[in-house]
Amino acid sequence: MKNIVISRSLVNKFIIELKRRYPRKTLGYFISSTKLGEPEDFIIFENNDIEARNKVFDSYGAYYKIHQDAGCIATPDESLRVEKILKERKLFPVGVFHTHNRMPTLFNYVDQELHISPYLWHIICSFRNYELPQIRAYTLINGFAVEIEIDYFDETESNDLPKIKRNDKDIYQELEYILRCNKKGEHLERDNKIIYHAINASNTFSTELKRSLLYDRYIKDATERFADILSDYMVIIPGGSYYMDFNDACNTDIGETPCREIRLDSFAISKSLITEKIYKLFDSEYKVINPNLPVTNISWYDAMVFSFWLGVSLPSENQWEYSCGCDLCVDNISKFAWCSESNVTCIQPVMQLQKNEFGLYDMLGNVWEWCLDSFESDHYQYSAKANPTNAKNISKKICRGGSIYATTDICRRGFRHYEHADFFALDLGFRVVLNDI
Repeated sequence: MKNIVISRSLVNKFIIELKRRYPRKTLGYFISSTKLGEPEDFIIFENNDIEARNKVFDSYGAYYKIHQDAGCIATPDESLRVEKILKERKLFPVGVFHTHNRMPTLFNYVDQELHISPYLWHIICSFRNYELPQIRAYTLINGFAVEIEIDYFDETESNDLPKIKRNDKDIYQELEYILRCNKKGEHLERDNKIIYHAINASNTFSTELKRSLLYDRYIKDATERFADILSDYMVIIPGGSYYMDFNDACNTDIGETPCREIRLDSFAISKSLITEKIYKLFDSEYKVINPNLPVTNISWYDAMVFSFWLGVSLPSENQWEYSCGCDLCVDNISKFAWCSESNVTCIQPVMQLQKNEFGLYDMLGNVWEWCLDSFESDHYQYSAKANPTNAKNISKKICRGGSIYATTDICRRGFRHYEHADFFALDLGFRVVLNDI
């Protein structure tokens, strides 16, 4: 699959214009002076045909009826205006784009059915976090959505300074400073991304030095903290085998095939998402709105450092999917999940709906959940069958479960999605697992 090559200056111009128009739904073309060439500019359809939009999009369910800014169809006059401009300037559309205000950068079944041409790729720009807009590109192959990588290039040469080599003593002193704590065991460094990388860097030292960096200070008393804070929230999941994506074999999406058997050891998982009340114990500066709401606006790094602090982990993708159980399906989704068909417009407190067969709540819907693994669409074609985890050091991290905005094709056990590790959003949280049981 050929990557999309686009200049950073064009992307920056694109984002600035979309932000200026936010929260209006925006639809348009990326254009080039040659057919199937690299994008050189973009053009926006200005006028939305409200009547046509309602007729088409309202048929796709409650989400589009509740959120009138979801979905856009250009008026006939606007379509003619754009076609005239392209003809006069001798330009060609090479890709389509549209924005999401609440949904991630997902190319769902609605996008697939309404995609105008198999010859044009499709970029989605999500503003579910206005300060961190996300861009992702797709194409359709044999009726299935396939993600295309975007290669960004700079028109000017880089002026990066050469890296300075440092000795182990300098690195140790820097890590010691980053991982310092107060008398309560609270970390003083506020950036959890920095803390996470410092913890990883400590693994390069001897056991004795690592102990002095972490176990004698930063992770000291983690076992006691877990017993006091989380032990009552944990549910043991017996080890066993299952077929990943078995129930969804007829509704495959990006990275969901082939169907494969996975074997897992026993583990314990929190019966609910981590709440604002619990997270406040870790981060005293976190502002609690409702103690029973799942904690959100949390990056993968935030969730990982929280887990280190309590001696637990994020669930692997397979642990999460296995824990989701087999009793959740489209026909009974409203019993278990807050999703697009629930007619709710805000995140709900945890444990309000029916628990699944393992005694877990909100495995689907309400908020997306970070997992431990890095994302690769073909990972399970070569991974181990027993307790597989993709621990590659790449920024794409798995999210599972969907949210209150997820349509039923997304809010299901087998659906795979990712965000970058430093991303955070109002509908993105996490739960934890304990592996040593």
